Amino acid sequence: MLSNTFIGCLVFLVNNISLLYTSHLLTRRFLSKAPSSVRLVGTGTLFYALIILLFQALSPFHAITKIWVTISCLLLALVAHLVWGKQRDFNADIEPIRIWFRDGFKSRWGALIIICGFVVVLSFYRALLMPPLAWDCLTYHLTFAALWVKSGTLLLFKAPDQIQGCAHLPINGELFASWFLLPFRTDLIVNTMNFPITLLGGISCYGIGRELGLSRKEASFAPALICFAPVIYAQLTTQYVDNTVFAFCTAAVLFTLRYLRQGHLFDNLMGLIAGGILLGTKYTGIPAFA
Repeated sequence: MLSNTFIGCLVFLVNNISLLYTSHLLTRRFLSKAPSSVRLVGTGTLFYALIILLFQALSPFHAITKIWVTISCLLLALVAHLVWGKQRDFNADIEPIRIWFRDGFKSRWGALIIICGFVVVLSFYRALLMPPLAWDCLTYHLTFAALWVKSGTLLLFKAPDQIQGCAHLPINGELFASWFLLPFRTDLIVNTMNFPITLLGGISCYGIGRELGLSRKEASFAPALICFAPVIYAQLTTQYVDNTVFAFCTAAVLFTLRYLRQGHLFDNLMGLIAGGILLGTKYTGIPAFA
């Protein structure tokens, strides 16, 4: 049991680091002059886009397995390194995060930031301890994800009565759940899947505020107010896809704003990628994308 968990952790780390490295190089190549918040959102958006592309590409070959997914991630990272390896600059993206935390702790809101951080840590601890319990997760979100991991392909879910209709819903959110199930073949860490997605949405909100002319301190209120809103925070430890809709809706808005202001084609492409992930997550994303 412990050996399986150790191997699962190793596979999970290798896969995520590989895709994050690939996304980082792409972002540094095409968004090198963008603000750090925009680059972080770009890296996160490309990371999740690569997960979708990997699963869709491997599905026809019944190759959604630990071995083939890991090999694919390593190959992507190798190709990206060979083509854009000279573009890497981790410090350029890490340093702003350190500055944000330093300025936040030194501000008059430092105590509130510490309290919020403590609450998030407690929620993360709860997510690791408890099994998935949310109704829709057990009904179809995780049912789909587990079925795909078990079969190695994105086969159509068959069920009686009205549950059959769930098989015709967009599947991107379930693909992200599969990403957390695959290395362990259990629900060990699947309750944490919405933490990075919500963080991506929060950084997007900050970036939007900056694009609209707010100062750093003023823009910092946007992610705090939105990410800790009950409608968002209550789903943090579930596999519901509403936080995914929030994250990629705000990411699409961010890149669309940048494209309208500056006319850079890669911003337009990133906005379309974020919008595509949004449309493939939930039908309620259609009005926002339109």
